[in-house]
Amino acid sequence: MFVFALGNLNNCLGQQQEVYHFRKYRQKDGLSSYNITKILQDQYGFIWISTQDGLNCFDGKNFLVFNQQAVAARRLKGNAILDMAEDRQRGLIWVVTSNGGLQTIATDKHRVIFPREKSQRLPSFKDKWLRSIAVSGDVIWIGTYSGLFAFDLARDTLLSLPFSHIKTGKLLADDQGRIWACCDEEGVLLLDGRTGKLLSRLTAADMNTNRSRKSVVFWNVISSKKDEVFACTNWGLRQISAGNNRLVLKARDTTSVINTNEVFSCALDKTGNRWISDAHHLYKEDQQTGVLSKIVERNDESDAWQTAIYALYFDNDNRLWMGSEEGLSYCSLRRPSFERFYRSATLDTKIQHAFSLCSLNDSIVYCGAANGLYEVNTQADVIRQLHEGASCYLVSPVTPDRILVSNSQGLFIISNGKLLPAKQLYPELSFIENDLFCTMARYNDSIVLLGSVLHSGLWVWNSNSRKIKGYNSANGLQLDNGDVNFIYRDTQGQMWVISTKSLSQFDPLTGHCSRFTLSDTDSSQTSDILLDMCETSKSYWFATYGKGVIETDKQLQVKRIISTSSGLCNNGVYKVFPADDTTILITSNDGLSVLNTRSNKIRNYYEQDGLHSNSFEQFCGYRRHPDTIFAGGVNGFSVIYPRNFHTNLSPPGLYITRVKMDAPSGSRDTTDLHMASLQIPSDVYQTTIFFAGLNFNNPERVRYAYRMLQVNDKWTEIGTQNYIPLMDLHPGKYTLQIKAANEDDIWTDRIAEISLDYMPRWYQTLWFKALVVISIGGLLFAFYRYRISQLKRQHAIRREIANDLHDDLGSTLNTVKVLTHLAQHTRQPEAYLNKIEDSLANASSGLRDMLWVLDDSGDKLQDLVTRICNAVLPVLSAQGIKLDCQVEPGIRDHVISKAEKRNLLLIAREAVNNSVKYAACKNINILISAHPRLTLTVSDDGVGFDMALIPVMEGNGLKNIHYRAAHINYTVNVYAMPGEGTRITVSKK
Repeated sequence: MFVFALGNLNNCLGQQQEVYHFRKYRQKDGLSSYNITKILQDQYGFIWISTQDGLNCFDGKNFLVFNQQAVAARRLKGNAILDMAEDRQRGLIWVVTSNGGLQTIATDKHRVIFPREKSQRLPSFKDKWLRSIAVSGDVIWIGTYSGLFAFDLARDTLLSLPFSHIKTGKLLADDQGRIWACCDEEGVLLLDGRTGKLLSRLTAADMNTNRSRKSVVFWNVISSKKDEVFACTNWGLRQISAGNNRLVLKARDTTSVINTNEVFSCALDKTGNRWISDAHHLYKEDQQTGVLSKIVERNDESDAWQTAIYALYFDNDNRLWMGSEEGLSYCSLRRPSFERFYRSATLDTKIQHAFSLCSLNDSIVYCGAANGLYEVNTQADVIRQLHEGASCYLVSPVTPDRILVSNSQGLFIISNGKLLPAKQLYPELSFIENDLFCTMARYNDSIVLLGSVLHSGLWVWNSNSRKIKGYNSANGLQLDNGDVNFIYRDTQGQMWVISTKSLSQFDPLTGHCSRFTLSDTDSSQTSDILLDMCETSKSYWFATYGKGVIETDKQLQVKRIISTSSGLCNNGVYKVFPADDTTILITSNDGLSVLNTRSNKIRNYYEQDGLHSNSFEQFCGYRRHPDTIFAGGVNGFSVIYPRNFHTNLSPPGLYITRVKMDAPSGSRDTTDLHMASLQIPSDVYQTTIFFAGLNFNNPERVRYAYRMLQVNDKWTEIGTQNYIPLMDLHPGKYTLQIKAANEDDIWTDRIAEISLDYMPRWYQTLWFKALVVISIGGLLFAFYRYRISQLKRQHAIRREIANDLHDDLGSTLNTVKVLTHLAQHTRQPEAYLNKIEDSLANASSGLRDMLWVLDDSGDKLQDLVTRICNAVLPVLSAQGIKLDCQVEPGIRDHVISKAEKRNLLLIAREAVNNSVKYAACKNINILISAHPRLTLTVSDDGVGFDMALIPVMEGNGLKNIHYRAAHINYTVNVYAMPGEGTRITVSKK
């Protein structure tokens, strides 16, 4: 890629030439095809390039391709696009393809919209070879080799035109609503763009001013000024006016190549100059003088870019865009900041690696390189090798017409364009001819100082006395390892000798030397490797390899260090040059930096800005005067014109171009330049926002910053990265803002903004959260109600126990009280005392039963059975009745409630008491089973009774059993037969 440079010269034929550098793009850069048919800029600033393999939308860095192989949103029916036109009223690009018919692309959404989505009656034109298209208001004009067609979109009708036989090559809609139809073999028709009425005709015979035998073929047509167009034909350039709607061919110079040879394209810059291309060249015709200049490119590796330029176009910023069979290129018409010299225009000579430079005059520059010495004519762009094979580290003027050269083969003088041994003109130099020098400075008219690369120190040469004297650590000049990196004469006439880590002020007349090191306020050494110095009115500036640039005052006190953290392109600095008192040029291992000492702003330049390369060389720099500085390294050298440095005050045109949403099911893309908000589905795990800052002056240097208002209101700079990936954002609405800056740190006034609405997953929705809250509340309420019921139940049990204790113990105590009174007042108290003992024993047993019920450790069925046995066994043993008390295996550890414990115990005791009293039985069986439900069975082998004669509920015992069973939700079943005993079954419902 190249940037623009300009110069004027005369070739051997006397034709004027102008030199430009073009920024170039080919298929390897993303362009769909090298064969370009048309270029235009849409209303948003994007560049559209039609090719023989699809349509390209270009933002300065990336090409968005529309063709048959593209994704569905950008898929065209045909790849060979012969013409296109922008319809700003509808926001469309209309394209015609060789075999795909008519198609449209939405310029805001960057997607294909089929014309039938806009009109139901628009013909498909698939059976015709479409060659051109134009838009005039609501009417779309389509040119084919089988007629001219016009379709009114507003009326949705095809206009009736009497031009079914003509071969329409090119169409143009002018600003007066007229259509210029350039018809191959026939001439030009001027039509009313709304109705299709023929206004005027210019025949091919009228245009054939050079009497060509070939039929006319139109390659292009463009508007010039009002009522005038330029038509590019195989006969040459034709200028046609249409004053009063009458076509007239204007006379042009018939000797000019552009008016007699085939011309492919034409474009007008903002000053009215005409730029014309033919099969092999690009020309500029001055609109005032008519002088024709041939456009060439300096140091281009190939001239093929000039071949078959079919498309020329000037954008809104007066940049020239060019489409040829080599690809896309463009340049700016501003005066250049740089000219690069690498390859000779007429010879196959290249400067691979420049080591030293010296300018003899305004056109001749001598360059010492790794493989020899070169003479460069910057006006003719011719490079000639004067000496081959030896590395040349020093080229410096001794007199205005004599140049000293030091290379690995000795010391030489360039005189009258010839390279001579130095000792031939200056015999005293034979003493040092085997040394190798890298720096030279003149003290006065006769004294010259030379610095050695071979660690031999400093040499002082007096050309008048013809004497040479060396200085090093042996005679007072303290150098680091004997190295001399640079010799500088300041504005006061003082000589400075720069070594590796120190510098010395040296008087060549007396040999007196004062050594200095650069230290900061902490007295720690700040310099790394000193390589160069320069000065402004109040400061010295030192180039250091490793720490950048050091600024000191005139007493060598360090004021500041300028490094990459300050904006410097690289800390490996080689040379420093003052362009003026406020501008310092800094060459480095990776680019050129320009420091404004007043504002402290740094602007960096690289190869894409027009430099020979990004890599400069340690000794390769020469300042002819403030307006011209030479600096070189890999791939030649550059001439730098500081006066042409300019500030780009136009911020980039900023757009959010695309939103990509990645989900497990796949990726989804949304493109809309007007997109203000977007809903992000809940299954998206990453959202990537893409944007473009349109700045064709320096697209690689556009920088971006963003902020998410709901997260952080501070701007985050992301450099040249033109996308933002967003992940792990909580559901909700976010406002993303983006801004961009150009290469001169001019930020956009208009902030691109998009509102992103992240949809929640099902478990993040409000209804789900409300359901969870309600469920938790319900569970808590249920637990609360359960706990209350448990407390109520426990309270009821305790109340029943309290009542039982009150009834039993109270009754027993009252009985004991009465019996005690009787025993006290009778002479035979033994009977009463026995009754008192029995009453207390019964009370004690009842109390133990109550305590057992309240004990949590006895809630199992086995505990219940054991308790029943212990309660009834003494009575049964006294009556001689056998007891069989069992629990079915498997349910012995089954836990029952305290209410069940208490009531089942009392039921069992009541049943046993009934059997003892009435059954006259010998065996009583107690069984607890669980099939089909929990059941307590008490049976005996007594006399039984007839249940029909004796009601079951007549006795208090059975009544109590039924009452207690109902209290714990159990049922009672009594079975008795005379002579067969009695069985009472209590089962859980």
